[in-house]
Amino acid sequence: MKLNEKFYQLRRQSGMSEKEAADKLNISRQAFWRWEDGTAQSAANNILEISKQNKRLISR
Repeated sequence: MKLNEKFYQLRRQSGMSEKEAADKLNISRQAFWRWEDGTAQSAANNILEISKQNKRLISR
């Protein structure tokens, strides 16, 4: 599974919109959309933050 597909899957599993996910990561909705679309890649520090946010959502 490609990273952009994983972003999409995790966001959908958490029930968040693109805007909600982007807000949690302090990025624009457009930037998050480009990650999910595969037209842009996230920086390593953003991937770490996604991992932290996802862990919190899963552990609920």
